Amino acid sequence: MKKTDSICPVCLRKLKTDIIFEDDKVFLQKNCEHHGGFKALNWQSTKIYNFVEKFDYFKYFMKFNPNVKVNDFKKCPYACGLCDEHLSKTVIAVIDLTKRCDLHCPICFANSPENETNYQPSKQEIFKMLSFLNKLDPRPPAVLFSGGEPLLREDLCEIVRFAHDLGFLTILATNGLKIAQNPDLAAKLKKSGLNIVYL
Repeated sequence: MKKTDSICPVCLRKLKTDIIFEDDKVFLQKNCEHHGGFKALNWQSTKIYNFVEKFDYFKYFMKFNPNVKVNDFKKCPYACGLCDEHLSKTVIAVIDLTKRCDLHCPICFANSPENETNYQPSKQEIFKMLSFLNKLDPRPPAVLFSGGEPLLREDLCEIVRFAHDLGFLTILATNGLKIAQNPDLAAKLKKSGLNIVYL
């Protein structure tokens, strides 16, 4: 059995949590003195969990970060930002390429397109972001392009190519409509260096 930290889903108190293995699944089990016990599925497969655990993510730990901005008395998970409790650097950098979307899902995690900001960085701004990430120590191994719907950008293949040429593993979070309507787009993205499509 392994240990980790979690929170009570009712009062948000920080709790010591057990990672338990049952029926080829991985669960988080915790107990709040005020709200009782909770057990939540964490991984569908112990095989995949153990595979992921083998990766050498420790190289991202314990590097000094000069950009610590949170020194409030509240810490994780109650205040968000870089603080002394963040033990790792960026592993997957997420870059929102646009807030525009071609769907109107009521459960959108990105709050698009109802969000009033028409955020869409220029291609050059995105290249600067990628170049910045490339200079970090340690450098994040992967970049995830998100939105909105990134496939609404006509320059997406150029952006993917730039990230790929810098050596990043490239991931695209998309609703997939544009690819379904134009399968050649998938081939172009692959040729540009896209590694993973996350639907």
